[in-house]
Amino acid sequence: MEDEIVIEEGVSRFGLHRVHVMRMGAPVDLERWVKERVLAVGGEVKTWYRYEEEGIGVHHLRLWWTAD
Repeated sequence: MEDEIVIEEGVSRFGLHRVHVMRMGAPVDLERWVKERVLAVGGEVKTWYRYEEEGIGVHHLRLWWTAD
């Protein structure tokens, strides 16, 4: 995750944990974030969204989960 930057993280008003991650030149590693942030705390992924800013090669991941 060295080349991935956390833009925002926190807990939503609905109690969902969330993180917004950015990376230049390649997609953010979703499986790694799920393993290290969600499964490590016994959580459950609720939804995720990946997208790229076309033309500049900036990739984003938005991930939401619950934690026990």
